[in-house]
Amino acid sequence: MKCILSHTDDPYFNLAAEEYLLKSFDEEFYFQYVNRPAVVVGKHQNALAEVDQDYLEENDILLARRISGGGAVYHDPGNMNYSFITNESPGDFIKFKKYTAPVILALENLGVEARLGSRNELLAGVRKISGTARHVFKRRVLHHGTLLYETDLERLGKCLYIELGRYRDKAVKSIRSEVINISTIMEQPVPAADFYQAVFDHIAGSEHQVISFSKDDTRAIEKLVTEKFSSWEWNYGYSPKYEIEHSISMDGELVRFNLQVNKGIITSAEIMGGAVAGRIGHLLTGVRHDRVIVEGVLEKEGIDADWQQVILRGLF
Repeated sequence: MKCILSHTDDPYFNLAAEEYLLKSFDEEFYFQYVNRPAVVVGKHQNALAEVDQDYLEENDILLARRISGGGAVYHDPGNMNYSFITNESPGDFIKFKKYTAPVILALENLGVEARLGSRNELLAGVRKISGTARHVFKRRVLHHGTLLYETDLERLGKCLYIELGRYRDKAVKSIRSEVINISTIMEQPVPAADFYQAVFDHIAGSEHQVISFSKDDTRAIEKLVTEKFSSWEWNYGYSPKYEIEHSISMDGELVRFNLQVNKGIITSAEIMGGAVAGRIGHLLTGVRHDRVIVEGVLEKEGIDADWQQVILRGLF
């Protein structure tokens, strides 16, 4: 197995690197990285339904989509991400224990007792310290997970706040769990960088080869970033078809919204109630369900600021 420690905190690059290692080689890899603040949603999730988009924008937090399933997770410098890319026979594709065992042993060497939970997460006691997910490509498997070391749990909670009942879809929903940082349960916590290096050194050991990405590798990964992983089409447009039903009171009058979206594009928009509602819905058909773009349409139509805010609240 070849072991790679990423030297960038760009979530788009690191997620693209996982796909590149999975699909471009026959060799097996261990890949470890730390990202700048970002929310990473699962492949089959509705991105807007999983996050507080306003909070992400106000705090310069990126949104990214990975190629594996499962729920949304928050990444920041206090969270470590690990990936195993291996060749397997079909019956072994879902053996999470095989991939989490080396991580559990690495934690044990650092004085942290962890176990595999019923949803294939890692637990310290009853609280979650790691989520895991996988993706199968032909006879190869990407198994990856997080390790919460000293992440900002308050920010995590605010990023992943969702308003229940607004979205109707068949997308995969995140399951909220009580989490804890590993550093708070260590008798002698170490700096995050030292913890991450210790995990990497344990898994790489002496029997595996530590390598870095070549210039050709980096170019190929950056191409994937540009064409896929940093694109609106992947991060938002890939969301399953969904519908929004919502109501807001404006000057004592109830304004009702019904929006249908497919591949990130508004296919039908009904806004009922209020002085400007009737002339807005048809203007949004065929437009990206994107706050900046919708706001641009409203401004071009000359909608006053108060009504713009009501409509944006109703549609996002």
